[in-house]
Amino acid sequence: MADNRILIKNNYYPDGLTSGVVQNYYKKVQRDILLETQHKTVALMKFPKVNERDWVYNVKGKPIMLSNRRIFNKIIDDETLSIYSNVNQLDRQFVIALECANLNNMFVVCQFLSDLFLRHPSINDIEIYFDGVNGFYLHIIFVNKTDIERALYIIERAMFDNQDTKRYLTVNQKNSDKNIPNINLGYMKSKAMYICPNSLSEKGLRCAEIKLEDIPRFNAFNYMVK
Repeated sequence: MADNRILIKNNYYPDGLTSGVVQNYYKKVQRDILLETQHKTVALMKFPKVNERDWVYNVKGKPIMLSNRRIFNKIIDDETLSIYSNVNQLDRQFVIALECANLNNMFVVCQFLSDLFLRHPSINDIEIYFDGVNGFYLHIIFVNKTDIERALYIIERAMFDNQDTKRYLTVNQKNSDKNIPNINLGYMKSKAMYICPNSLSEKGLRCAEIKLEDIPRFNAFNYMVK
C-alpha cells in the first residue's frame, strides 16, 4: 500500500516517515501552501526510494504551479516530501537565511535585524521561520510590491549603514565557528528557490513560523509530523 511506503529514515524518524503521514499533513496545510505559492512556480523534492531524493521542476515540460486544490492533489503525490517556492522578480516578500548553531546568538541577531529592518518605511513586517533543517529564514515583507534588486539594495543598506551590524553577524561568509551568526543573501535573486512555509523539509520537519521569544527554547523535535 502507498500509505506504508517509507520516504526517509533519520534520527527524527528512525522507523521511517511514510507517504501516508506526509499526505495527511499536506491535506491539513493545503490552503496555506496554495496562498504562499500563488502566482509562483514551485519545485518538488521527491523520494522514489528511501533516502534517495529527486528534484522535479517541470511536469510534461511545463513549470509547476499549484494553481488550485485539484492541481495540488494531483501533483503532490506519494513520493513528494518537500515543496520549494521560487522568488519572483517583483514581489512583496523576500527571504534571507540566518545560519548559527548558538540559539542565544540567533535570538539576539533576529531581534537586532527585526528592529533594524522595521525602521525602514518600505518594510511592513518581519517573520521568522525554522527552515526544517538547521537554520532560520527571515521573511521580509514590504509595504508594496518591490523589484528584487531594489529590495536587496534596501536590505543591504539597512545592514551595512548600521555600525552595530559587524558586532552581531557576518554577511555571505562561511564561518569556521558555527556559533557566529551569518546572513546568507543567496535567496535575493530572481528564480531562487526557498522552502515553502508549512512545507516539510528533506528531514521531514515542518518549515514553520517561530516567535522571537521562543528561539532560545527551540527544539527541532517539536517540528516532527505524526
